[in-house]
Amino acid sequence: MMSDDSKFNSNVDESVSPSKIRSRNKRRILGFLSEGRSTVGEIASATGIRVPHASAEIRRLRNATLVDSDMPAGSRGAKLHLTEAGWLAIKSDELALASEALPISREEGNYCILFRDGPNLLLGLLAQPSSPLIPIPDRPPPETEVDHFSSGIEGVPWSWAVLKERTPRWIDLTTNEYRISPPVYDKGKIETFSESESIIGIVRAKLLDEERPIAVAPGKWFSGPTHRPKPPLPESSMHRGQWILARCHELAPDIRPVSPGVAVASERLHRSMLA
Repeated sequence: MMSDDSKFNSNVDESVSPSKIRSRNKRRILGFLSEGRSTVGEIASATGIRVPHASAEIRRLRNATLVDSDMPAGSRGAKLHLTEAGWLAIKSDELALASEALPISREEGNYCILFRDGPNLLLGLLAQPSSPLIPIPDRPPPETEVDHFSSGIEGVPWSWAVLKERTPRWIDLTTNEYRISPPVYDKGKIETFSESESIIGIVRAKLLDEERPIAVAPGKWFSGPTHRPKPPLPESSMHRGQWILARCHELAPDIRPVSPGVAVASERLHRSMLA
């Protein structure tokens, strides 16, 4: 499920005050509603919150004017959606979590985990991802004297996460303002060097292996692997066929299914993904 990026990026020049959401249920519900309108039952099922607890939290969110619906409160089948205040709460929470990324790595392309809730990740990065699949190390890579942020070590197992948004949101952590694009780092210009130390991209993602243990602390910057990690799909059935179906990542083998496959999408897809 991909979120409505336009809501996040509609006011790129706005300044937001950081304020972390303390309630796990509140963060889960607001985050899920950022991906589209939903009923109480759909919210409870997707977030893993029991229906009575979800209903109680939604009632509090309504009273706080963070959530509203197209029908009166208590109506069966009502579709809930975020209000402007709800979107602002999400932005404020993300900005507070982004402070975990300081100090920012100067290596373009590095990224870090800002927050994790089960399989759901909030990632910080310094450049537009080249693929919707992001490799995530299972544990902190060893540091070297040559490259403080290097993580291209053969012994580190890697997992895969898929982006839930098409583009990151770029934030200047010194001014708390949203930017249109990532910083351009030029070693020959002092002003771009300074700017690159304060602007971070934020994007949400989901681990393909939802039970995978990840022991990387929030804000720990790392690069992608230099070796080819274990592919995100089963090797024997999805990578040994005679014809190439697709390519998901430059570090993953071509998808070559041994036999035809049929998939049922269990989540809603953004309209941009429809042919």
